[in-house]
Amino acid sequence: MARHICDNCGATVLDEQFCPTCGSFVDQGGGTSHAADEPYEEFELSEEDEAAAQVVPGGELVCPSCGAVNPARNRHCEECGARLRQGPLPVAPRPAVQATAGVRAAIAIGSILLVVVLVAIVVNAVTGTTDSTLAPGSTASAGTGDGTTTTAEDVAPREITGEDIVNVTCEPEAIAKKFNCDNLTDDDDGTEFQMDWSKIGERESLTIVISFTRSMVLTRVDWTNITNEDRFFRNTRAKSVEAEIDDLPSPFFIEIDDEPGLQQHNFRSDGTRKVTLIVRNVYRGEVVDGKEPFKELAIAGITFIGYPAN
Repeated sequence: MARHICDNCGATVLDEQFCPTCGSFVDQGGGTSHAADEPYEEFELSEEDEAAAQVVPGGELVCPSCGAVNPARNRHCEECGARLRQGPLPVAPRPAVQATAGVRAAIAIGSILLVVVLVAIVVNAVTGTTDSTLAPGSTASAGTGDGTTTTAEDVAPREITGEDIVNVTCEPEAIAKKFNCDNLTDDDDGTEFQMDWSKIGERESLTIVISFTRSMVLTRVDWTNITNEDRFFRNTRAKSVEAEIDDLPSPFFIEIDDEPGLQQHNFRSDGTRKVTLIVRNVYRGEVVDGKEPFKELAIAGITFIGYPAN
């Protein structure tokens, strides 16, 4: 028993010559047809003709046109295609339009590219290129607020030299002009700062104030003790230093190791014009090779690392 699908309404047709649902002629070799040269003519019954379709026992319908017996569900005669019942005819659903593999691939690639672009826009909006935490060597540029821009060379941390420093003051003052306070930040001849610690009472301290010409972002302080080991241990040496920075909410302490030479201490200040360092505790001078300790506290240098805040 062959099965066919009606092209007109989509109903399943077995061996009938006409679709029992819509009356279209069924080409048993290849579907339904409405060609003008077919030997069958489609027609419909009037309301009077429909009444002539007889119902026989079992509910089957007798075609008023050709007399063939049809199942009660049929709208049209299976033999001649005549209309057996009135009512709207079903229409086969339109076939869904299906995209080709190439179209689907293009849609997928376009969606991915759109997501990537949106993510890049969001990340750029959140991070920006004016972040003050740009790493050294970054090629980004940042606005300065005065219509100019700063390059990576401008914002890379560097030594803050004398041209960026207004002045340096020490209290108590140095023991002599040769060992003055300016030597802490501008030591071209290798001369350190020295003051007489023996004249300071038990609760006194050394206060060093460094002022900058403009607001500076500070990332590190390099504390340098004198390098001559014999002299170093005979001198009084800084041990605990309290740092007060005007853009930070509270001071913090820098612990200095009892060693000659350079020591680096990292911290972060986002924009300051003044730093106050207070030496609170010291290592006492020692006897070295039978030589008595000195009275002085000696510091070879203090260097800040950073860059202008704007």
